[in-house]
Amino acid sequence: LGFENLHAREEIVDAIFRVLAANGMRDGAHMRLTLTRGEKATSSMNPNFNVYGTTLIILPEWKPTEGATTYDNTKGVSLITAGTCRRSPPSTLDNKIHHNNMIQNILPKIQANLAGAADAIMLDVEGFVSETNATNLFLVRCDSGQGEEMEVNVAVEEDCVRNAVLVTPSADHCLPGITRDT
Repeated sequence: LGFENLHAREEIVDAIFRVLAANGMRDGAHMRLTLTRGEKATSSMNPNFNVYGTTLIILPEWKPTEGATTYDNTKGVSLITAGTCRRSPPSTLDNKIHHNNMIQNILPKIQANLAGAADAIMLDVEGFVSETNATNLFLVRCDSGQGEEMEVNVAVEEDCVRNAVLVTPSADHCLPGITRDT
């Protein structure tokens, strides 16, 4: 991205601890770090006008995780398929990196909230399953061992487990996730 005059790692760590101390935060805090090109000499998208060096924004927020869950797994998870919003291809906005343009995650979540669902399955530009706002998606496909799919019931459960295949969407249009790497 052509950033110049970046902060050293030690400066960033020091700044984080100063911000935490200034806000009386020790545990249960979540940090959002944003690096901008900094102040500009004039309003323009041209990086040449950023003449004052980069600006590091550190935004702490209380975010206790104990007892917090994304979904109520005791009831199962209700999902909808996201409407018109699709995951963009990496050539336009790479969803494999965490960036500030999260509108493609927010709009499907709003759709899910309005529908009374826990989340929305987002599709890529070709209409294939990508991910949800909060999770990667996986499917367990049971195989009879002879290349035929089987319906899962108690009688075939053992064969299913032995011959199960884990299927996941391509990570071209979503965060790769830790599970997919293992």
